[in-house]
Amino acid sequence: MSRLTSRFPSMTLRRLVVITALASTVAVVSSSTALGALVGGALRWDAAVFDTEVANGFTFVFVAPFTAQTTRNIKSADVSGLETSLSWLATDRLQVDVGLGFLDSEITESDWIGAGGINIVGKEMPQNPESTANLGLVYRGELGGERGWYARLDYRQVGEVFWEPENFVARDPLSLVDFRFGITAERGWEVVAWVDNATDENWISEESNPNGIVYYGKPRQYGVEMTYRF
Repeated sequence: MSRLTSRFPSMTLRRLVVITALASTVAVVSSSTALGALVGGALRWDAAVFDTEVANGFTFVFVAPFTAQTTRNIKSADVSGLETSLSWLATDRLQVDVGLGFLDSEITESDWIGAGGINIVGKEMPQNPESTANLGLVYRGELGGERGWYARLDYRQVGEVFWEPENFVARDPLSLVDFRFGITAERGWEVVAWVDNATDENWISEESNPNGIVYYGKPRQYGVEMTYRF
């Protein structure tokens, strides 16, 4: 710790014990470490390592005969991972934001058997991607007359993810790109032109197996927004 603090005087290291509850789901973070550094006001770095035991986590189950979706509880699972983010004000005009996350999960106990008689113990938790990556670039300029402009590019990469506790099929890693261009004024108005999924990626947002039901994500969308703040 002494070598770290000598390089980053404002660095903090803290131990966390967190208990959260949502409906019948309880997550207990048994071990977590967070680390943050601030250098000269231009660089911010944060990192967290966690090891979580999830009790009664829920998963969605599609009931084909009734064309209905319901939930079931997964009795116990272990989830551990690493998250880190970096925000760098490279110049007065350019800002770079980077985020990375890695997740490892395993179902450790279940009081029910999955579809097709599959034992879900030892499988990965559903709908939890094994990795995420984010990159944001923002460039700002001036137009004069108390007006300015900015352009922002956001890149998202989501790693392999299983949809169901039986781990039938995993979606391959997915990449999406969004773009924003805006004009702002100190008087309180802002006009923004935006494009989501700029590369028009054909992607699956959710899937129910082995029933073959697929929900596709949004295709390329674009528009213009105007905001006025009183």
